[in-house]
Amino acid sequence: MQVFLFAIWAILMTMSTQPVHAQETKNHLADSASPYLQQHVYNPVDWYPWGEEALKRAKEENKPIILSVGYSTCYWCHVMEREVFEHDDVAKIMNAHFINIKVDREERPDLDEVYMLATQMMTGRGGWPNNVLLTPDLEPFFAVTYMPHEAWKDMLVKASGGWTVNEKPIRAQAKEVMNAIQGLLSAGVAGEEDISGEIIDGHFSWLEQHYDSEEGGFGSGPRFPDESGLLFLLDYAALRGNDEALSMARMSLDKMMLGGLHDHVGGGFHRYCVDKKWRVPHFEKMLYNQALLARSFTVLAERTGESVYKDVADGIFDFTAELLTNDQGAFLSAIDAETDAMEGAYYVWSEVDLREALNAEEFRFVFDWYERADVPEIPGHKHVDGGVIYQPKSFAVMAQELNKDEEVLRQETKSIFGKLKSKRDARKLPRIDTKIISGWNGLMVDALARAGRIEQAEKAVRFVLAEMRDDDGNLYRIYAGGKAYQKAFFEDYAFMMGGLASLYKETNDEFWLAILKDMAARSEKLFMQESGKYALSDGDNGLDVKIVNAHDAAIPSGTSVLAHAYLDLFEAMRDPEWLDKAAKITKAYQGDVAKNPQAFAHLIHAAMRLEVLRKQKTTPGMRSEDRVKSSVVIEDGRAKVILDVEEGWHINANPASMDFLIPTEVSAPGMSPVYPDPEKMQTPLGDLSVYKGKVEIVLNVADENVIDDGADLTTIKIKTRFQACSEDTCLAPSSVNLKL
Repeated sequence: MQVFLFAIWAILMTMSTQPVHAQETKNHLADSASPYLQQHVYNPVDWYPWGEEALKRAKEENKPIILSVGYSTCYWCHVMEREVFEHDDVAKIMNAHFINIKVDREERPDLDEVYMLATQMMTGRGGWPNNVLLTPDLEPFFAVTYMPHEAWKDMLVKASGGWTVNEKPIRAQAKEVMNAIQGLLSAGVAGEEDISGEIIDGHFSWLEQHYDSEEGGFGSGPRFPDESGLLFLLDYAALRGNDEALSMARMSLDKMMLGGLHDHVGGGFHRYCVDKKWRVPHFEKMLYNQALLARSFTVLAERTGESVYKDVADGIFDFTAELLTNDQGAFLSAIDAETDAMEGAYYVWSEVDLREALNAEEFRFVFDWYERADVPEIPGHKHVDGGVIYQPKSFAVMAQELNKDEEVLRQETKSIFGKLKSKRDARKLPRIDTKIISGWNGLMVDALARAGRIEQAEKAVRFVLAEMRDDDGNLYRIYAGGKAYQKAFFEDYAFMMGGLASLYKETNDEFWLAILKDMAARSEKLFMQESGKYALSDGDNGLDVKIVNAHDAAIPSGTSVLAHAYLDLFEAMRDPEWLDKAAKITKAYQGDVAKNPQAFAHLIHAAMRLEVLRKQKTTPGMRSEDRVKSSVVIEDGRAKVILDVEEGWHINANPASMDFLIPTEVSAPGMSPVYPDPEKMQTPLGDLSVYKGKVEIVLNVADENVIDDGADLTTIKIKTRFQACSEDTCLAPSSVNLKL
């Protein structure tokens, strides 16, 4: 494909400048709700949104299209706007010789997918802003990401002349590029076998080979979290009994937690780091990273029993609640990397800043035990004064060297960083992308539900259900400017179903299950292909390209998330229907996975879970409460829940040994449960922590106003949840409400 690029560019380089004409500075994006498109409304470039008006004009006037794809928190999109699109000399050329279209990639992932693939094919790289020259038939013939002012002008002049003189060969080569894209994105042949254990183990071996044993993460370039890989490793460790997998995931998350990727002051994580040591981030914060990393740290906390990881997840959730949540509880998309054209200005700290915010003792602690990484200078760009705070040593090591209790040290540090946050809150906040994406909300709902933050999760779902469905009940993707728009894509349905499955699994509320079943039926009707694969859109996207793939990108694919959701439902209900649905998905993509396993990490992860769950016999229709009797008594002013487990059966300990197992849980207002020590049990899954026989769970009073001499104890409700298993059978979990 690079031959096409060279041939086209050779044509363009020989052409001369065409006449230019001045245009109005206000453009056709004025009515767009997208925050990204609104950023470009007053460019002198006559931008159009993607739609019939612009596409029709391109055909009628036989002009090539400049398609510029970006998103509102994209730093280099801002740079190119300032350096290129705000300038009249550039606008005159673009307006005279091209039809100019701006696309928000977060609104239109289908267009982004097609034209990013075109850029990668023609240039060998990708990124945003993604600027692609198209024929009036929407076929790409040239692509570039960021390009400075004079180079962009030079390209425009040669491209416009090239189109005038060599339109026919350009069209022919562009058609070949589009044909190649269609082939890569098409459905292909459905697989006939399961994704094998050999592929699953082979993917672990690949991660092992590319793992950085010194700094964590994978590869040798800039560091991305790769949450799909981390979640796979965490479950591979549990399901395969592989300590190395847990070590790889843990070290990677430790490095992220301690490094500059983590916002130690305000919580949450930046999108990626530009260095391999996790110290200097690219400062934008995306909702999807918060969701996936919160889930990763939640699972790591469960696997290790170490509260420091739960604290990090809680910090993500608290940050999201503070800055990425609207008044109705729905989650906003992202926070920009720059403030007043300076990347990282909101986040960095100089020595003067630290001295102003802290007393002498606190300053000395931060100065001695934390470090600041310099932000690289980019010629011609404003540069921030200060560095990115990161933590060279873990709290455990710091506590040992300071001869302090680790928990005391963590609380003291939290207080110090609280002061820094108060100081930083006075700074100008970077721009927040306030649009709400239904699918990304589903990802955060999933993370919250898994962490037990049910109220926060339910608020977001209720907003989506109330505000982001049409009259027929179909989902919208975007809510912005006070309205919902853009028909949802398959990934939106899949991500919401993932969140709903986790909500149902944690609450046993049939309402969430009913909504999930409705979305499952709609997604099959709208997106399911004859092959059993799902298309990204319902086909009404203005392109003659059907996108049918399941590869992961920055976010796991909708297909893989849906497979996991079905497996979650099977774990919660023990209904083989859900296992069969998950198996149908993994089997459909077996051939694609076999060809390129590394592109399908989250689907391979689902196949691994499927493999294990199939080995467990199930008893449909029977629930755990049929094997476990529950009651509650009051002794010495304390409530005690008694679970009497039938002989030959057991219930999972709290915490459960593996992520997919249901832990025994007891909750009551104002009370704190104390779970007994478990016993170890050997099973085909490995050693599990379980409770057998008569299990007593004491509820200590956390709020003295709940139980006192005058309290009516009969009004206090206690909720229990447990899953009964024998050596080879697990029943559907039960939730039982008790009264004192």
